[in-house]
Amino acid sequence: MNLLKGRNDYVYDSELNFYRNTGKKLIPISKKMYQKKTGESDYLIAKLRNSAWSIQGRDYFFMKIKSKKYDYAPIDWALYNLVVYFNKNNFFTSNTFLTGLVTKRSKDVSRIFFSESRIEYAKLLQFLKEKIKSIEIVEFKRSHDFRTDGLNMIEKWWCKEKHSNKLVVSQEDITKRNGLKTVYILISFENRLLYKIYDCLNLKMPERKNAYRGGRYISKSRMEKIKNEKRK
Repeated sequence: MNLLKGRNDYVYDSELNFYRNTGKKLIPISKKMYQKKTGESDYLIAKLRNSAWSIQGRDYFFMKIKSKKYDYAPIDWALYNLVVYFNKNNFFTSNTFLTGLVTKRSKDVSRIFFSESRIEYAKLLQFLKEKIKSIEIVEFKRSHDFRTDGLNMIEKWWCKEKHSNKLVVSQEDITKRNGLKTVYILISFENRLLYKIYDCLNLKMPERKNAYRGGRYISKSRMEKIKNEKRK
């Protein structure tokens, strides 16, 4: 398993050691060299390290959040304005997963998760149907038990024949590994639909060139795994 996959060409760890990532190994470099290559300031490095999801692998924008522990969270660049929009309309988001390419032909599937304790599935579904008229909206409910079903991967339920070119609004009854139950509420869509979704909501799609580069930070646990893998 290549633990450096998905990380950028210049990275740093929790101890503020800086490296050039060849894709196969980490070559130590100075902080001065790192900042020269990336253009990142001390402020940006500290801001990401102290954010709610410092291991953000995709390009991102920072969002101010209400949290006892964190002030900011990095949000996937192409989904940022949608997250802002949903939060303003009291459909509070909890996570985003931007995958693959963002183009008008891309069939890679991305997702936005909502806070199940603060919103209602039926109200979100109705809101989307009222706002997004030019895309077929599909209601989808399923269950997943991490103890018996393994990882909750979208490949386990996404069906091209049923879901392609549609906005899928899901409610998932989840059983965690410790047996506790919860509910996931999310929307899933092919990236080619992002442009239509933004148009329907009269929103401007973010420009990637204005986003911060993701995949810069390597967590302490991942760094330990990288070192252990190197010893083998």
